[in-house]
Parts: sequence; structure tokens; C-alpha cells
Amino acid sequence: MVRYDTAAEHLDQGVPAFQSYPPNRLQSLAIGVGRRLPNAYFGQRMAGWIRGMIQATARQPVDVEVLGIRMRLRLGDNSCERRLLVTPHFFEPENLAALAKRIGPGFRFVDVGANVGTYSLFAANRGSPNAKILAIEPNPRLTKRLRENAVLNGFDIAIAQVAAGDFNGVMMLRRDGNNLGASTMVPEVAVRRQEPPLEVSCAKILDLVIQHGFERIDAMKLDIEGGEDKALMAFLEEAPLHLWPAFLLIENNSKVWRWDLESEIIKRGWSRVERGENLMFERS
Repeated sequence: MVRYDTAAEHLDQGVPAFQSYPPNRLQSLAIGVGRRLPNAYFGQRMAGWIRGMIQATARQPVDVEVLGIRMRLRLGDNSCERRLLVTPHFFEPENLAALAKRIGPGFRFVDVGANVGTYSLFAANRGSPNAKILAIEPNPRLTKRLRENAVLNGFDIAIAQVAAGDFNGVMMLRRDGNNLGASTMVPEVAVRRQEPPLEVSCAKILDLVIQHGFERIDAMKLDIEGGEDKALMAFLEEAPLHLWPAFLLIENNSKVWRWDLESEIIKRGWSRVERGENLMFERS
């Protein structure tokens, strides 16, 4: 069974106020040093050492402002959150810059593989007022954090606690205890510190988009650890043209894809733009 809700439903349910968990001395030092590091070889190596140090000493959440948004970060089990604390300027800057250029009032955004909500929060912040955001994330530990982050910012983000795929049913999520964001449903993708697998609901993106009343999609981001091709192809084969996203941002996991996703997207009328580590396409 798919669980749907919005952050607005939880505004009065006792989420501790922002700054209830200020950085401790070590974390403050890590922030001060990390946010000055250059995004180059030395800076990246130094940042990795700092993130390892704060992971080893993490005991409770930490509240910080990141990328112009309030976030409550848990550092022990998720690389994304450690990166956001120490080096937010390293966090996928090309992706966020490309997305930012396309965000306006009333922005319609679908975040497939939302993790703790960085992209959803970023889009909600810049697309207000009247932004419509759907965050899709199967891991209940991450959707709880995503929901809390949305509440801290007062953003009404729709959250679907479900895996995006090419069918409606259930799947087994292979969870990485060291990095929850690297959890996957794809057998070919390695999981470093595997926890017991978790059965999660699976749904087609189109069904989720329709259920949440989208009349258009200005941008869609997909980052689901190797499952991007199946989820997106199922969407493109069934979705009406008015729901095809104007902008696509896709983590490049082509080594495990069964589809030549770039060719499939281009032949349907998108053009490759903003060339970088990940794949970005804009409709012509």
C-alpha cells in the first residue's frame, strides 16, 4: 500500500523548532573549515576526512541552514547529509544551478529519489508562491527526515513513500547502513554495508503524478541508484504529452541500465544540455 501525505499535515505534530539541535564544537569547526575548502582535489580529499570524523562522532541531529533552506541533518548513516553539513558548495552545483535557472513562481517539480529532500526543498524555496512539489522516496527513514525538513521551512511538499518503477506492486529495497541514499532495488548495484532488505511499495511515476493533480511538469529529477531507465521509460511510454517534463535531470547510471536512455529521450524530442557528470535534457 502506497503512503501519501504532505508536510502540511504534520505542522502541528510536535516537530522540534529549528535550532533545537545546534552544532556542537566539533561540528562547528568542521563547518567552518569545510565551507572554505576549494572544490578541487585537495579540498575534496580534506572534505572526505572531515566528513568521516563527524560521522564517527555523530550522536544527535544538527540544525543548519544549507543552500538557503533550513535542514535537520543526521550524520551517521547518510552521505548526502554529511556533505550538506560540511561542504554544501560541493553538493551537485551544476545540477542545482541548471535547475535554479528554470524555477519560477508556480514551479511544478517531481523529485524521484528524494532522499532527505534537498532538491524538493530547493525547488519549493525558489518556486514560491504556489510551487507544486512531489517527492518520491521509498525509504521510511528518509521520508521521515524529508517531512521534518519540509515542516521546518513551512513548505507544503507532497510526499509519496514509494519506489518509482515500471509496475505497481512491491519490491525489495537493499539498504546501505552507511549511506541510506545509496540503497537500491537494482541487483547489479553494489551495497557496501547492507542491512536486511525492506519490502516497499512500488508505483509508476505517471500514476503518482496523476493522483497528485499535476497539469504539467516543469522539471523532473531522477536519482534512484540504477533504476532510472525503467521508471522513466514506463512514464514516457504512457504519459500524455502535456505531462512530459520540460526539463529532465538524471543521475547517470548507464552501466546498469537496460535501456539506452539518452537515445530514447533524444528521439522523443529532448535535447542534451548543460553537459556535466549527470544527464540533463530540455524539450525542444
